[in-house]
Order: sequence, then structure tokens, then C-alpha cells
Amino acid sequence: MREVYIISRFHGKVNRGVETYVGELAKRLPATIIASPWPVLFKPSGSIVISNNGRWDSILVRLITWLKGQKLIIPGQSGLGFDDRLNLYCFPDVFVSLTTAQNSWAQKINPYVKKAIIPNGVDLHKFTPAKFKPKKPIVGYVAALYPEKRQELLIRAVAKTNANLLLIGDGPDKNRLTFLCQQLLPNRFEIKSVPHDLVSDICHLMSVFCYPTVPWESFGIAMLEAMACNLPEVATDDPIRREIVGE
Repeated sequence: MREVYIISRFHGKVNRGVETYVGELAKRLPATIIASPWPVLFKPSGSIVISNNGRWDSILVRLITWLKGQKLIIPGQSGLGFDDRLNLYCFPDVFVSLTTAQNSWAQKINPYVKKAIIPNGVDLHKFTPAKFKPKKPIVGYVAALYPEKRQELLIRAVAKTNANLLLIGDGPDKNRLTFLCQQLLPNRFEIKSVPHDLVSDICHLMSVFCYPTVPWESFGIAMLEAMACNLPEVATDDPIRREIVGE
């Protein structure tokens, strides 16, 4: 049986969708998680390397796997942009598209790379429908606090309703978003970070789940988790989100 290694620089350090995917995949294969491409130099030929680090790490791991006779798989977790464009130009043995929309984009970028469509998944033992509905209308969003997640758009939208807002996540945008909530949603908001094991319980507090991300984001595992909890969902109207949410 071939040894499998997953490269993930921030696994165990931050709590995002990619790190959730890496942890779940490593348990199921099983695979060993490493932080950088350099340890691959000392792994046996015939190993399978799944790289989630982009930019220079993509180039480095491609050179190492060619040198060592290893197979390289790169999942398209970065989205429709420079990082996955570079990943495709590195000619992995397989590029894993998360949606058919992403696969069509990848085919145009580099038609000479083998591709497979494997969407992200959700653990249906962890994420289940709530037994009770919340008494107050609560709009929720689970995502790292970065500009491309567009929490500001959701804050301004919720401010026009009588609902409360619950933002789950952490990141460099936290102070700015907190200040905006204080201005537009006084006493009607909460921003906090929780371990992934508690996200299901947090979803049970919500009335509706929103995901107003940029249209080039590759997926959005939190959307699946919310749907597994039987939450109605409002998302960005783009081909990728339409494919995930359906009707």
C-alpha cells in the first residue's frame, strides 16, 4: 500500500475550511500531515503527495515529486484565481476540482492536466438537524474574518431587519467588523471563534445561514455543514454556490 502525505502549512494552527478538509481526509485515507514540501524529499518513491500549500510550495513540491518518482495531487481549494492557475501550470498528476464549474475553468487554464471532480464533504454524524428552533431570529455566518468573505455585506443587510447576527470566525478583519456592528447593530450581534467540534451546536442557534463570499471562492464547507443542520441558506449567486446549494 502506498504511503500518503498531505501538505498543509496551517493545519492545527488555524480553523478554516481547508484545515477541516485536511483533517477529515487524513483520518479517512489514512495519511500523514506535514507542514512543508521539504520532508517529501525523504519519503519513498511511489508515495502519493497531496499538496494544499500554494505559490512557491507548489513549484517546490512538483520538482521534488518528479525527482523522487512520487505522484502529486493538488486539490483546487484556492479558488478561481492566481493560486490555482499556478497549481495547474505545475502539471500535477491529478488536479482535483471541487465543482463542475471549477473543472470547466481548470480545463481552459491547462487542458493537458488530468482532472477529477471530488466535492468537499460533511460528517453527517457531527452535523445533524437541531431538535428545537431558536426563539429569536438569528442570522449566522461561519467563515474566517477576511475581506473576501464579505461579512460587511451581511452586516449591512441584517441591519435592515430585526434579526440578530452571529459571526463565527477569527482573522485580521475582526476589529473593523466589530466596530461596524457596534455602529449598525448595537446589542444585536456577536462575533466569536469556536473549535470546529462546536460548530454544529452553534448552527443549532441560527434561524438562517448566510454565505456572501466572493464569487471566485472554490467551495465553502460551512455551507454543507449548515445544510446538514437543516438550515435555510442564502448565498452569493454564482455558478459554484448554485451548484452546492441547488434549488
